[in-house]
Amino acid sequence: MNTRCLSSLFACASLLLALLIPPAHAAAAAGKSFGSVAVPAGMSALDVKEVLVISLVQRNWTVTEKTDSRVIGNLKHRGTDATITLTYSASSVEIHCEGWKIDKAGVRSKPDIPDGWAENIKKDVGKRLTIASARK
Repeated sequence: MNTRCLSSLFACASLLLALLIPPAHAAAAAGKSFGSVAVPAGMSALDVKEVLVISLVQRNWTVTEKTDSRVIGNLKHRGTDATITLTYSASSVEIHCEGWKIDKAGVRSKPDIPDGWAENIKKDVGKRLTIASARK
């Protein structure tokens, strides 16, 4: 094989690898777990869902999905686009968050999980569950 052929073969192989192997930040797209919050005894699923929605809305998150087992919210603020998933049962609320840096046009560029935002939601959920339980 001549040098030109080898060079072309190397270029094709490099391109193929670049397409098949995801970028380093792709793994971070899965987000991060922020643990769970215990649901006080005696609370119904509807009570828990209401607490989750209020916790998101009062921190300016947009609720994008509400089902019988989870509530999903989105917040775009200060160059970050974040999605938080609150999966709940009769005993706990699991908190998972994904985040991305975005440009002025809203295009995602790199993973950036807003730990403080998710921790604030976790604290709010815990407080509101306690308050709602005390009112029963």
